[in-house]
Amino acid sequence: MGSCNPTFMMVGEKMGAETFYEYFENFGLTEPTGIDFPGEADSNYHSMERLRDEGSGAYLASSSFGQTFKVTPIQLITAVSAAVNGGKLMQPYLVKQILDADGNVIKTTQPVVKRQVISESISKELAGYLELVVSGDGGSGKSAKIPGYRIGGKTGTSEKLDKLDEYGQVQERVASFYGFAPADDPQIAVLILLDEPHMDNIYGSVIAAPVVQGILADVLPYMGIDPVYTAEELEKKEVSTPYLLGYRPHEATSELIQQGLKSKVVGDGPTVLKQIPAVSQPIPKGGTVILYTDESELSKTVTVPNVVGLSGQQANRTILNAGLNISVSGVEIDSAGCIAARQSPEAGTEVEIGTVVTVEFINKDLAG
Repeated sequence: MGSCNPTFMMVGEKMGAETFYEYFENFGLTEPTGIDFPGEADSNYHSMERLRDEGSGAYLASSSFGQTFKVTPIQLITAVSAAVNGGKLMQPYLVKQILDADGNVIKTTQPVVKRQVISESISKELAGYLELVVSGDGGSGKSAKIPGYRIGGKTGTSEKLDKLDEYGQVQERVASFYGFAPADDPQIAVLILLDEPHMDNIYGSVIAAPVVQGILADVLPYMGIDPVYTAEELEKKEVSTPYLLGYRPHEATSELIQQGLKSKVVGDGPTVLKQIPAVSQPIPKGGTVILYTDESELSKTVTVPNVVGLSGQQANRTILNAGLNISVSGVEIDSAGCIAARQSPEAGTEVEIGTVVTVEFINKDLAG
């Protein structure tokens, strides 16, 4: 799923200027949000009279797919969140609590519902559509997908009509992506806007969605929201490292997140020159792929630590702390009496950072 401007133009025409303006106003786009921060700007939009425009209807048509008017990022994220948050337009705020020097709470900001903009049932339906933008076949926001999480989102690529070139053509754009999760019970929303990106592909679906993906991949576990994997995802304990050579770091990171893997970028170069594990090599789900972007960093190695005799958790922590990945076999590493019996490569071997160390675990009470 993605955007279709002609469809939105037809929807705008069926709504008419009065209804369109009413919802534009109800979603809070005609006034500052009143957030507790100085200097909030206001929006720039067409009046009802202009939207009526008995002639061409151009202003209503262009406004219906999000062009020819300006709103602020805080207005936009507040409005779109209302569309998926049960239809409730919330009062945004920056400061949750104010404490005195002794740590006593002086003031606590409570969430306030400003008004109900759309019904809860319509909001739930919209959230479902926006989840398909990320997870559906051919969805334009597929770059925001994270295994185990239900992510919803919407892409945006807007033209700067007030910055035309000498030939009257649009050259500068704003690429954006709005993401929220979990899609069936939204707890967090992220809006990324890339102002005048200088890249071959400037669409929000391509360059903004992966940024939102990276943020949500870090924040959702931090919030205590656990992933829920499908049976198919659970069966795949190991995956093959995807081909990432020549990718830009953010592109490679996005691809790895979609495979259930992490990344570590080494160097400040523009593209991936080398990856460890190498292309198509097995790596455990949740493992870290090292992405080298600088020639001077390519030859660095680490020494494989000795984990034989350690418990499952101790061995896991020791190998990860060394900058390596661990692949386990034998008994479950969380089971009682579990110890490492064998490892490959052996302790003391010099290997590249990110190398997978295979460790076999046994139950010490049943050994020998």
